[in-house]
Amino acid sequence: MSSEQVQELIDQIASDAWLDAELVDPTVREVVVVRHQVGWNARTAALLIGEADVYESYPVFVADELFDELRDITATAEGGAWFTFRLRISVQEGMSVEYDYDNPPDFISMNLFPEDVEVELTNWPRAAERTPEWLRAASTGFA
Repeated sequence: MSSEQVQELIDQIASDAWLDAELVDPTVREVVVVRHQVGWNARTAALLIGEADVYESYPVFVADELFDELRDITATAEGGAWFTFRLRISVQEGMSVEYDYDNPPDFISMNLFPEDVEVELTNWPRAAERTPEWLRAASTGFA
């Protein structure tokens, strides 16, 4: 993984999200994009803040392939891939990115199946000591 590749993907995600936001509200001042993913089970949502209005959970049309590629190149041999990616784009404060490799995504109660965990651990393996308990539980269908 090169930091240039990561930055190019983040820039593309940010650009796509910002363009979508401007269509919703041309006065957009801040956009927060959140991607939750386990295996191929994924959800993307965004918060848009304009001059006068706030739009929660508006659909953001960023290609899934961008997030999949970002997961691939930011995955680590021991720690697997992130479960939550948060991108904040602000007119005043610029851009910030957070990755969460350990905690369950917010949508975890929404139909996470053992097959999702199998896909996750097959494509983005983790060392046993780096596999969160909630992910182990989900692999048996008891999450």
